[in-house]
Amino acid sequence: MGEGCIVRATVIIARVAKLGNFVNVMGSMVGSFAKIGDYSTTTSFANITNAKLGKRVFVGSQAVIMNNRKIGDDAFICASSMVVSHVKSGKKMFGVPAVPVEW
Repeated sequence: MGEGCIVRATVIIARVAKLGNFVNVMGSMVGSFAKIGDYSTTTSFANITNAKLGKRVFVGSQAVIMNNRKIGDDAFICASSMVVSHVKSGKKMFGVPAVPVEW
């Protein structure tokens, strides 16, 4: 766990997960071998297992990121979305399965 991390109540983090600096984890599940980059945020009930999140990534409530997925820097995963593919940097993803959206 890096410097300045905030881990709220009801969070489950596996021992082998890695959090970068200033990561905010709120009521989420961060599973085995997950890596969360600096300044990233997960909100309530997000599920991140064996995925790699870049820097400044936002993961909305109840979003699921499937195993072995890479999420690029500055990506935004909308609430209740299910990420089944890799996400390029700066993309906003929405839906089940999650697809890139513009707004």
